[in-house]
Amino acid sequence: MTFWKRLRVLVTNQCNYQCSFCHNEGQGKGIDTKPIYMKYNELKAVIDSLRDTELKEVQFSGGEPFLNPAMIDMITYVDRTTNFEIGCATNASLLTQDLIRSLSKTKVKLNVQFPSTDTVEYRIITATGNMTKLIATLDLCKEYGVPIGLNHVVSGNNHHDILKVINWARQHSTPIKILPDINETANQSIKEYVIRILRSILFEEKNLMNGSIKWKLPTSGSNFVTVTYVDSPCFSQDKPTCINYAEIRLHPDLHLQSCIKDFNFQEFGFSLSSDNSTRIKTRFQELWNNFSGN
Repeated sequence: MTFWKRLRVLVTNQCNYQCSFCHNEGQGKGIDTKPIYMKYNELKAVIDSLRDTELKEVQFSGGEPFLNPAMIDMITYVDRTTNFEIGCATNASLLTQDLIRSLSKTKVKLNVQFPSTDTVEYRIITATGNMTKLIATLDLCKEYGVPIGLNHVVSGNNHHDILKVINWARQHSTPIKILPDINETANQSIKEYVIRILRSILFEEKNLMNGSIKWKLPTSGSNFVTVTYVDSPCFSQDKPTCINYAEIRLHPDLHLQSCIKDFNFQEFGFSLSSDNSTRIKTRFQELWNNFSGN
């Protein structure tokens, strides 16, 4: 490896939900946080500069990315001009039929936050979320052929509900990722509990060698969905695994972050424009070399 595999683009620091477990991708959060939105031309300049590198994925995130009015244009540009895999982490609350129709014309996969299977608890966790609306939106995505997966954050408060969450994913034939609460101090014991449960009901375990373990979950007939436990290398300070994952974050204020636990953000030191394409690529390369020890 000589370059980043994944670019996580945080297109805004704002969200219309207030989930207690949310780390906002290393950004500040709260009602007093100044709204920041990445501009389309800034994202375009970065993508153009990295098109011929070893980068494999662009993952959009936030905040809630669809609060950024340029979100669809950003996804569409990456889809039309690169072979990168495209993902978008979202709570799906702002997705309309027209937006879903536009997304269906791209190869983006939506990774939808799914904190609970209970409608009341869902509302409490998110503060403003409506689970009935979420399910309708997920069904609409499936109708239009937009790939979706669920993201469920597990912590000391909800880890005993893991079977309910997995069974919901099974019943709705939807792949799911189980992610530990990055702020949870008892992560190791929770991890051991969750993995023990997963191994008792799932099959074909595969270690992806990047902090994730994937299983198959049988549904009907010979069909199945995948269940992935994503154990952040941050907890164990596992630098080799983190290097293998190879993800860098681009914040909406255009700062770069090589590690979600490292708040020593890096600047470009110049404007993000097509005229600076070579300099943008060089900056990413420098950060990779520093991060990987090359």
